[in-house]
Amino acid sequence: MGGALGSVLLGALADCDVGGQAASGTFFGKQLAVVVGCAAYSYAVTKLLLTLMEMVTRIKANPEEMRAPDAAFHGEDAYQHKPHHDHENGSENDIAKKEEAIDGGNGISIAVTGADHVTRRIPNQLVV
Repeated sequence: MGGALGSVLLGALADCDVGGQAASGTFFGKQLAVVVGCAAYSYAVTKLLLTLMEMVTRIKANPEEMRAPDAAFHGEDAYQHKPHHDHENGSENDIAKKEEAIDGGNGISIAVTGADHVTRRIPNQLVV
């Protein structure tokens, strides 16, 4: 999108001393036509390639595969989804465990922010 916007605005903001072409309505129109043409060409070629690929293999996942895509495509679950804990009825001890921070004294800390997510902080680096 930035390239398209820059190309169109070139027609409006061009400077004859810099590029040898002054800004004008004609130049703006030409730039706009080229950007629209490139977008249409990109759409048409992408549509054609996807249609050809669809003739050879299935591209879209079916609804069954979308319910558990990791299991369907890779034969395993990337994340173990557990039911969310009800914080309203949870004990203070359960909530404290989830917010516990462990520091090994070597600048590396592990923050347990929830039952399913652990973040390790290493100096000048974040590893999730």
